[in-house]
Amino acid sequence: MTASTPNIPGVSEELAYVFFHLICPCMGCLVATATFAAPIADLRVALLRQSLGDLNPRPWAIMTGNCLGWCAYAYYIHNPFILASNIPGLILSMWLNTGAAKLEYRQMTAIPPTTTVGGRHRPTVLLQPHDPNDDDVPRESESIDCAAPIPFSPVFTPQEIWWLRVLIMWSVTLVGVGWVFPGHQAATVGILVNLNLIFFYAAPLQTIRQVIQSGNSNSIHAPTMIMVCANASFWFLYGIALG
Repeated sequence: MTASTPNIPGVSEELAYVFFHLICPCMGCLVATATFAAPIADLRVALLRQSLGDLNPRPWAIMTGNCLGWCAYAYYIHNPFILASNIPGLILSMWLNTGAAKLEYRQMTAIPPTTTVGGRHRPTVLLQPHDPNDDDVPRESESIDCAAPIPFSPVFTPQEIWWLRVLIMWSVTLVGVGWVFPGHQAATVGILVNLNLIFFYAAPLQTIRQVIQSGNSNSIHAPTMIMVCANASFWFLYGIALG
């Protein structure tokens, strides 16, 4: 990259340098952190009420890949601003994803699946704790129906699957880029993380069909969208300055 300071009529070169090379990336760090932190309050509310509701957690999985890729890119080009703006997001994304996975697991286990028995469907009853003094509890000497339905317990939630896919993709990318593109690690990671960034910005639009059909935009997180616009503006100006 070639550092250059855009010429602004009536503004000295020194002042322009301070604005583009220092103020813009510093503001970008603050706004980027605010962008990643925007869903925290809503997730806390969701955890308290034990339901995701209208929250769309898929962008949080892509957020992990986005921050991980930018941290790697900052390491390759030795840029402290890019690194400082993405480490908080990487940490926050872990909490957001685990919180969403908890809620999805609760929702998946709260609705008993149906089990086919004798050509008929009957609900699987989740096991409940029993009073040890209750005479209805089977004793060890009593036979238990082995054909009884097994309680439903999912291994992975959809959010965990998304998160693992993103982590695996970036793990393979960061390990392989040194062998496939030796000497061009920064450019390769930079291109890939910009593609990831496009998916991160577009991730909330996954629910756009639902928004149009229902006329309700609650599934698109408004605070995140506002902060994304502000964040992109500062980094756009810093990108111009860096060439």
